[in-house]
Amino acid sequence: MFRTIPARKSDPCVFFHGTPEEKAAAEQEEKEIETAWKDILYGMSFDAFQFTNNIGNVVILSPSIRPGIDWQLSYFDDRGAIMHGNYCWRKENLKNGHSMKELLRELQTQTTHGATVEII
Repeated sequence: MFRTIPARKSDPCVFFHGTPEEKAAAEQEEKEIETAWKDILYGMSFDAFQFTNNIGNVVILSPSIRPGIDWQLSYFDDRGAIMHGNYCWRKENLKNGHSMKELLRELQTQTTHGATVEII
């Protein structure tokens, strides 16, 4: 299954220098991107998903095998794995990783040019 994450069309500097109308349009774009990710994270049952980020790396969210960590967000370039982050559903496990709110924000920043997410 595939889902599309919309691209950000406005310049992020509009929040500092834009007109009220430009700021409102940019805020609406941000909400649409956030909603698309929330629909995947909170509205679907999935085992993992992957997409290509803004700089061409493959990003995969998969269950973690580490105790107290629910999800691992892994980054791959053409040579292999380059880094990962740990994310937790439960607040009591946050000493082991980041919150789901932080995961949502990370996904949003990785797909500002839009993305097609493959969900399994």
